[in-house]
Amino acid sequence: MMEITVTNGAIKSATGKDSADILARVPRDTLFRIRKVENGMLPDPSPRPYAAFRLLHPETGKNQTYAATDPVKVAGMIRGAAGKAALDSGRPKKWVDEFVYGHHDGAESFPRFSYLPLPSIQPVVGVGRISRVLIAEPIGAGGNEVAWIKRLLAGHFANNEQGRHALLMSLPHDDNVLKQYVATSQTWTTVTPVALPGSDDGIVSKTNKLLVKMFDHAGYTPDSVEELEYHRVPFCRGAEDAKRYRPRAPHHLANCTMYHMRIRWKFPMPGPIALGAGRHCGLGVLAAIE
Repeated sequence: MMEITVTNGAIKSATGKDSADILARVPRDTLFRIRKVENGMLPDPSPRPYAAFRLLHPETGKNQTYAATDPVKVAGMIRGAAGKAALDSGRPKKWVDEFVYGHHDGAESFPRFSYLPLPSIQPVVGVGRISRVLIAEPIGAGGNEVAWIKRLLAGHFANNEQGRHALLMSLPHDDNVLKQYVATSQTWTTVTPVALPGSDDGIVSKTNKLLVKMFDHAGYTPDSVEELEYHRVPFCRGAEDAKRYRPRAPHHLANCTMYHMRIRWKFPMPGPIALGAGRHCGLGVLAAIE
């Protein structure tokens, strides 16, 4: 049986050797560690198909940007645009309700799109505003649906409640910001905090159980994790306290415990990676920052 322990004490500096301009210095007081499995090699991770877009101002053609603390609102814009375009294209309403909108009464994990706003990540400045998004299929999917949504959404508008609409344009694969979210790396750091699948009430044993659920729900085995550090304070320079990202009631994530995290896997893992109860709507988005 997998054994989980929480250890207090000194942990390596958050700044790292090569990323001092990006990573903030964070007090280290919690380490979630999963002991190495002894029953052989772990399977190679499956890639996750995605379609990436840039958000442009409808009139000026310049970047339309949104606060990095509003990923849930931006994800809602993109989901709304995708749903409308899918229905207009003739896709069955039941499929659109489930796969595009994510409406489902069954299990926690089912096939659906994830909408992941990508805050900019720049040297010195660190995390900036959102002007890029990606739509991802589940881990191991064939990529047919994101190829379809990429063709469908390019040139469409995503509407914002405050009237700050955005024009969606395809983002090239060599975009410097995008590459940090879709790289293959052994170490991944949250740019937007993870919403645990519930509240831990400040109790370590509850946190451990929710962390295991977090990986299971997202399609990753906890056995593949070497170590995980979590904290309300961000690891990345320019990001904010985890609570600043929490949606307000009556949103279903309003009562979830929020943490920034840094994960070291036992083998290099391909992006994009999103974890937690908000993994389909912009929370728990990680970048390959060591």
